Amino acid sequence: MNGQSTMHNKPLQGPFELDKGMSLYDALLCNNAETRWSAAAMVRASAEARDVARRTSTWIVTVIDGEVRRLDPDSPLLPDLTELLDLADSVERERFSR
Repeated sequence: MNGQSTMHNKPLQGPFELDKGMSLYDALLCNNAETRWSAAAMVRASAEARDVARRTSTWIVTVIDGEVRRLDPDSPLLPDLTELLDLADSVERERFSR
């Protein structure tokens, strides 16, 4: 993983903002353990929400540009964080091995 993908390297915004201008990728690699754990939880929650929506044939509800949107779980409007899953898993293994 080289961190070059545009979708998850954009700074976090809205209720998921960790530190001003920090991307999920950067948050997963930062020195602050709580920030790494929070970012890993966000990545895992995103994957789980999509998985549940696919299995149950339901939508993902989110806010885009201040408008509540109902989207298919595979919509290109939702960030694809699959490249970050392995990194998030390693952060979680580190957390629980302490």
